[in-house]
Amino acid sequence: MPQVVGGGFPATDRKWILPLLASFVASFMLIMAATEGFKDPFYRIFNLGRSGFESRASTAVIKGPGRPAVLAYLISGSRGEGAQMRRLLSAVYHPRNHYLLQLDSQASDQERIQLALYVQSVRVFNVMNNVNVVGKADAVTYMGSTSIASTLHAGAVLLRLTNSWDWFVTLSAVDYPMITQD
Repeated sequence: MPQVVGGGFPATDRKWILPLLASFVASFMLIMAATEGFKDPFYRIFNLGRSGFESRASTAVIKGPGRPAVLAYLISGSRGEGAQMRRLLSAVYHPRNHYLLQLDSQASDQERIQLALYVQSVRVFNVMNNVNVVGKADAVTYMGSTSIASTLHAGAVLLRLTNSWDWFVTLSAVDYPMITQD
């Protein structure tokens, strides 16, 4: 007969507690070690001298019945697709909408900087202050779930930048519109 320890349960039934606690501690340490490398926020945006608050305050979008919806665009690309992203942005741009340009980790930092400099060089983008470039690369495997995670992160970034949009549209650098928004 097994030895009975307080409460009427045999001591052999409690063998699972030690492995369970060890796995909790190991999981906690693994999570802490993994997140330690992500001190910079995912959504770091290139800010090349814009004064965001003043620009946004003077260019508020009027919303309501009879007005067109405000769209938030995620335009994503990879290495060598900066020119296509600029062309797509020029084709879909409307001052009422918001745009987030995101190059994945295959693109170089130089490509990201060139894209941010392009955004800064276009006067209407600066006046409306509604085009942003993600500065920190996001690793994306297009056959896996990382592309969905990247899209969700970008949606969260757009919500942190502004929540005055109605619809979220994702485009890649190879997309091109058939008709204009107007």
